[in-house]
Amino acid sequence: MMTPKERFLTAMRAGGVPDRVPCTPDISNYIPCKRTGLPFWEIYFENKIPLWKAYLDAADYFGIEAWMASCTGIPLRFENSRVERTVELVFDKQQDAMIEKTRWRTPDGEMTSRSLCFRGDPPSPIEKPIKDLAVDFAKYKWCLQEPAGLDLPVVEEMRAACEKRQQAFGLVIGYPGFQGWMGNVEGGLLH
Repeated sequence: MMTPKERFLTAMRAGGVPDRVPCTPDISNYIPCKRTGLPFWEIYFENKIPLWKAYLDAADYFGIEAWMASCTGIPLRFENSRVERTVELVFDKQQDAMIEKTRWRTPDGEMTSRSLCFRGDPPSPIEKPIKDLAVDFAKYKWCLQEPAGLDLPVVEEMRAACEKRQQAFGLVIGYPGFQGWMGNVEGGLLH
């Protein structure tokens, strides 16, 4: 009988025939977060449990082959930024939700955003940083810095957790593109 790692990697190889079809449903982020029993803001805003750890715990619970790509990207390091980013968390008792207020101070001015996270749901933007593309794009460009490198201690922690569980390890490289504007431009680009 193959380990989850052997099964997954064999299935991905040309001509590979695993002992059974790998079971890798996209449980993404909702199911792993729900299984922790924590309010979702403690994972998304406070990082009490990294999402990738919650995902691996859920993969263990359901007995599936893990595919961490659905819940994590590459942990990157950024240095020497000329952007000052501050985050404030405010609990909204009436909605039983946490609001994350973010402020970026750039050489060309400030931008702000807010995200709302209910106890049992992932966060949603309620204010996006770019309110007027013509005015805010110069500010936003300061936030598009190149990474200084990988956060290797986090990468190794993720790899070790996968190895311990006999799961395959891999990371996803995100790509810039038009889809990134959806979460950054108030009202969308067509307004």
